Amino acid sequence: MNANISLTYRFYSGFMFESMLGTNFTNTGGEVYSCERSYAMTSIRGYEYGMYGPNNPLFKQSKLPFGGVLNTLSSNNVNYTWRNGLNYGHTFNKLHSVTALAGMEVRSNSYKVSNATIYGYLPDRGKQL
Repeated sequence: MNANISLTYRFYSGFMFESMLGTNFTNTGGEVYSCERSYAMTSIRGYEYGMYGPNNPLFKQSKLPFGGVLNTLSSNNVNYTWRNGLNYGHTFNKLHSVTALAGMEVRSNSYKVSNATIYGYLPDRGKQL
């Protein structure tokens, strides 16, 4: 979501004040799930799904005997810019022109990322992050 606002104010002969404020909010998220029947889980487990039962030594020694893996990612970005300027312009005797500008700008950017990996994830049991 973006928002911008600007203000221009002309006062006294030749002077103009300008102010601009802009902000941006961005939230993104995603999930990747490898189920227990996938090749990725077979590689971690060391054998095909259902090949061994809970009493088998290979089942007991497996890094991930049941479930899959859920990877989640969340990011949040907030930034703003605030700019102010004072302009002066004047022409003398239709021959000489004088212009001047004074200003300032403030910027901020905040970026936060969260990443989680859940091993043994079973989607029918819900999420606990």
